[in-house]
Amino acid sequence: MKFKRNEAFRYEFGVPLPLSFIIQKINGTEVRSSSGHAQLLDISPGGMKIESDLVLPKKHDIELLFTVTIGEKEIKVRGKAVWQKQFGKLFQYGILLLDEEMEDSIIDALKELQREVRKRK
Repeated sequence: MKFKRNEAFRYEFGVPLPLSFIIQKINGTEVRSSSGHAQLLDISPGGMKIESDLVLPKKHDIELLFTVTIGEKEIKVRGKAVWQKQFGKLFQYGILLLDEEMEDSIIDALKELQREVRKRK
């Protein structure tokens, strides 16, 4: 599946951030999975790219709940994988974020992170 990114910006992390997730829904049915772990490679208000050694099933409509700490702020956001690429034993996923109300929280966290980075220089 091709996916075009039309966001105003996409923040790439120099060092990927640890991220955890659970599966919340499969084909619209609520489930509770054990926690999976990944690395956050980049993020925008509408999506993110993650990398994991876990394989997400492609044949199902899967909704995930992600938890990541950006700077000092913990963010929990729902999303679904829209593309997958394999690199050796790792998989990269393009995630479409489903919580539009979280866009401002993501932007605020990235601004704060950037301020912290500038202070260190």
